[in-house]
Amino acid sequence: MVSFKLIYSVISLMVVVLARPSPPTGTYYKNINAQGTICAQLRWPTGPHEDVVLGVKCGPRRRESEDLTVDDLRNFVYKLDEHSKRDYNDFRRRVNQACPGLVNMQNFDLFKFEYNPGSQTIKTLFEGTQYKFRPGSCW
Repeated sequence: MVSFKLIYSVISLMVVVLARPSPPTGTYYKNINAQGTICAQLRWPTGPHEDVVLGVKCGPRRRESEDLTVDDLRNFVYKLDEHSKRDYNDFRRRVNQACPGLVNMQNFDLFKFEYNPGSQTIKTLFEGTQYKFRPGSCW
C-alpha cells in the first residue's frame, strides 16, 4: 500500500511539472517612439532551455544581451534568474552607453515578462513604463 501511494505521488508530481506551459518562442518587439528609432525586442529561442535574448535599437545602433535564463513565477509569467543578473546589468550599461540621451534603461526594465498566448503578446517594462510587445523584430 505504501509503495502504491509513493508511485501515485511521484506520477502526480510529474504530471504537474510536465504540464506547465512553456515560455513563448520567437521574437517580440515594441517601437518605443512613433518614429521607430527606439525599439526594444525579446528573442525567445526554441529549445529545451528557458532563455531570452534582449535587444535595444536606438537610431543605427543596436545592442543585444547574452542568453539570459528565466525562472517561472507562475503560468506564463517569467523573470530573469539570479545567474543572469551580471549579464543583464552589463547589457543595461551597454545600452545606456550606446544611446545617451535616447534610452535610459532602468533596473527591472526587460526583466519580468507576462506572456498572453491568446493575443500573442508579452508585457514588460522599458524605461519604467509597461509596454505590450508583439511578434516581430526591430531589425
